[in-house]
Amino acid sequence: MTPHALVGRDAELRDLMALLDGLKEGGGALVLSGAAGVGKSALLGVAAAEAAVRGVRVLTATGVAAEAQVPYEGLRRLLAGVGFGPGDLEGEPFRAAMAVLHRLSALAVDMPVVVVVEDAHWLDEPSWEALAFVGRRLRSDAVVLLATLRDDADAQARLAASALPTLTVPPLTDQAAAELLARVAPDLGIALRARVLAEAAGNPLALMEFAALASRQDQELLASSRLPLTERLERAFAQALAVLPEETRILAMVAASGWQAVYDLLVADGFRVSVVQNPTLSLAGDVAATHQVIDGLDGPCVLVGHSYGGVVISEAGTHPNVAALAYIAAFAPGKGESVITLIADPPPGAPVPPILPPVNGFLFLDRDKFAASFAGDLPADQAAFMADSQVPWGVDALGGTVSEPAWRAKPSWYLVATDDRMIPPPAQHVMAQRAGATVAETPASHSVYLSQPAAVADLIRQAAAA
Repeated sequence: MTPHALVGRDAELRDLMALLDGLKEGGGALVLSGAAGVGKSALLGVAAAEAAVRGVRVLTATGVAAEAQVPYEGLRRLLAGVGFGPGDLEGEPFRAAMAVLHRLSALAVDMPVVVVVEDAHWLDEPSWEALAFVGRRLRSDAVVLLATLRDDADAQARLAASALPTLTVPPLTDQAAAELLARVAPDLGIALRARVLAEAAGNPLALMEFAALASRQDQELLASSRLPLTERLERAFAQALAVLPEETRILAMVAASGWQAVYDLLVADGFRVSVVQNPTLSLAGDVAATHQVIDGLDGPCVLVGHSYGGVVISEAGTHPNVAALAYIAAFAPGKGESVITLIADPPPGAPVPPILPPVNGFLFLDRDKFAASFAGDLPADQAAFMADSQVPWGVDALGGTVSEPAWRAKPSWYLVATDDRMIPPPAQHVMAQRAGATVAETPASHSVYLSQPAAVADLIRQAAAA
């Protein structure tokens, strides 16, 4: 099995691997059900990575709450790249479901197929019904359907009606939770360790976030009535948080706020600007999130990517509504490349991103090295805040490979940050030259969008005007 960093999930992984092993004889379906943050997506990420290593075609889609009322939107996104047109979903639900089944069966003739559906509780009802129909009929076809679904009453009613096989993902055992906490925060004191374990109650995401907070705030946490929730838990437990007392809620939606200065400059010039909040669990998921925003626009757009965002726009930029690409101190991978391949074997003396070893499928930058590597030209307190507000980065995102880079067919611009300690400026120049990009330079760290927003906005204006 593909190496992974999950803790305490051997039983669940055995069930998933058994489905993949069974593709030689036929297909099947499995829905992973459980609380938000319990690790359903991480398990599916391991399964999808293993399927890809085995030469299996992996199709992915993610349910989006804002599109839950758009009939067949989930299926359109899932099957858009395999020759499935809008007309195939017209007519009676039974006809649409049969069309999906036939299309997947046809694909499986040449190559086994694994269909991965994240957040199926937010999938529009017609798409879910069609996929459930398909899942109940996967016998002789080399097709496996995997989905994740929350454990709230509405989601469980949807699951029960589907009659699909279910794997309930429970909280981690006390032993597994203690092992994960030891990896995440090995220096945590005994009292705080016990407190974090008790508050997280075996939820891996809660444990990781609470451990990070405990490591930073120590005595303040011990004195508080409850551990505060970070942005990532606010997202994951939005429904549960609604019933909590106001004093226990902390909401810090900061992931995109660093781009506000660039946003304000462009809006002042009359541009409509949308900021994509990438889940950063996998490249496929981030591309899907980007396509959702593009689909909501009423005309052509310029895709802008910073750092890992350059990988996302290289893959997502093949969308017909994308007119140009703007790379801001970003990775600009070629076909088959990923962040992992681009940062491998750096030349002697080149800066190396301080990425810590993965924990439960997620990555962080070393907090102590963050300022020097990522934000060397920002005030110390601002750099410290950025280090403390990192959004976990999925290992699958780091290893996600580009199928066909959009810069081969779309004009591109590249802003090189000459003081960057995350992506060496010479490497930025090489990627920009390979992409045929129009290049500009500015003296800035990797946080160029914060320290030099005017230079960033100017490059984007050039791309939009071309």
